[in-house]
Amino acid sequence: MKGAAIVYHTAAKVGDWGPWPEFQTCTVEGTRNVLTACKEAGVGRVLYVSSISVYGRHDGTDLLTEDSPLAPFESQQKWDYYGRSKILAEATAREFGPLVTTVRPSWCYGPGDRTGLPRLVQNLRKGRAKLVGDGSNVLNLVHAADVAAGCALAANYPAAAGRSYNLTSAGEVTQKQLMDLLCDALDVPRLTGRVSYRLAMRGALFVEIIGRLIQKKDPPRYTRRVIYVMGRTTRYSTERATAELGWRPKRGIEEGIREALAWYLEEKQNRQRDRVENDSPRSAKTYEPRVTG
Repeated sequence: MKGAAIVYHTAAKVGDWGPWPEFQTCTVEGTRNVLTACKEAGVGRVLYVSSISVYGRHDGTDLLTEDSPLAPFESQQKWDYYGRSKILAEATAREFGPLVTTVRPSWCYGPGDRTGLPRLVQNLRKGRAKLVGDGSNVLNLVHAADVAAGCALAANYPAAAGRSYNLTSAGEVTQKQLMDLLCDALDVPRLTGRVSYRLAMRGALFVEIIGRLIQKKDPPRYTRRVIYVMGRTTRYSTERATAELGWRPKRGIEEGIREALAWYLEEKQNRQRDRVENDSPRSAKTYEPRVTG
């Protein structure tokens, strides 16, 4: 950290599955380590990437601003380790006062996403996805490039020291519209099946219990966090980011989805090709016997 004017701390364990020690070590303790090192090295500003998860779960009735109360650690659902780790990590960041500027993105997507969109694409391709509810709930997706631009603006704004900013879309797409976009891009039938939000949450809890009992390492098809993210209606204010930083999302959802899918499909194809080449007998190294003594 020596000699750095600004440090961007974006690292965290992202996902809805895994043991708590992994989230605690990476997201919580890692944040303290980074901020402590920055303070000792005399860094001027740390831009910390938090998450709207720190607000907890809401039904969309209230508009959530940066001054809205954050969720208590204990209020998070059992096994929702991502939300818990983000709450603790942001509490740690606040201990360092004006050294840190915090941004809270919503569901990010775009090239490089190996967590959220790929899982959704796999379920759509295998015909095992359904709309949660009637699909009319608004989703607050935001493109990773727009989040990156917001981070740079906040990190370089002098008056942003010690402040926080929501970085999210106003909700330009519903759940059904997103699914239709993805299905059309993947050339698979649009979703017609539906499941109620309550039933989906109960089913996800059952799947999680089984997964924990058998100590499943890979995440199940869906969890309660996935159902919440897809089936919720939320409202987040970005007025502060707009007024103070001049930030607005610029990437449209259709353009962004096409871009993200193109990257994912190419990445998947490259991985499959590399796997075939590595498994090929011709790719195996030949070792000459070594004579010693």
